[in-house]
Amino acid sequence: MSPLLAAASEAALQAAEPDRELLTRILEEPELSGASQAGSAIASIIEALQTLLGTLLGSEGAVGAAEVTRLIFFVLTAIVVVWLIRKLLQRLSPPPARAQLDPLSPLRLESPEHHEALAEAAVAAGRPREALRHLLLSALAALERSRWASYGRHKTNREYLRSIERRGAPAALCEAFGELVRTYDPLWYGQEEVGPPQLEAIGRLAAAARDAAARSPREGAASPAPALSSAGEAG
Repeated sequence: MSPLLAAASEAALQAAEPDRELLTRILEEPELSGASQAGSAIASIIEALQTLLGTLLGSEGAVGAAEVTRLIFFVLTAIVVVWLIRKLLQRLSPPPARAQLDPLSPLRLESPEHHEALAEAAVAAGRPREALRHLLLSALAALERSRWASYGRHKTNREYLRSIERRGAPAALCEAFGELVRTYDPLWYGQEEVGPPQLEAIGRLAAAARDAAARSPREGAASPAPALSSAGEAG
């Protein structure tokens, strides 16, 4: 090599030396160092998968990285397809049927006398539970007529009781209706057998509640609408 070329090469090497030092410092930065560690971790995972697949497939040595990549892609594709099929089936399946309201819970109450007549007709037709319901409704109709309660299909009997107590109903009315509720609820919600003794007891308690409501109507309160009251269930 001529002295001129040798001198030029030496000068180029000396000029490149600071660049190598700068590159080393850049690679040692925390951000790039973390990326390098993450890359090493991914490489270790792929290597482990290669070894595992090689063992499962009975092949000699580790499976290639391409095979591992294809397997991962296949698994992810299968997961996406299953998710899409599930969503499609959910869209195509009919919505669940809505629970129907008890047909014995009317939209509005009739007069106490009307519900008494319906109870008698239900007893004659051999429908004791229906008779039980109309006996309760006759007491609720008396409470509404006397302005101590407002009927609603989704209200519970104990809500009615708390309502008349909160409105300052006489003790005799609260006691009579409370006894009716405490006797009626276990029969109705406990699905117990309803026979003549139970009907007689509920009939007597409902009559006492109706009489107490008739003797002490609430004054100074607006009368509930005679046709439609608030939507809710008695009981």
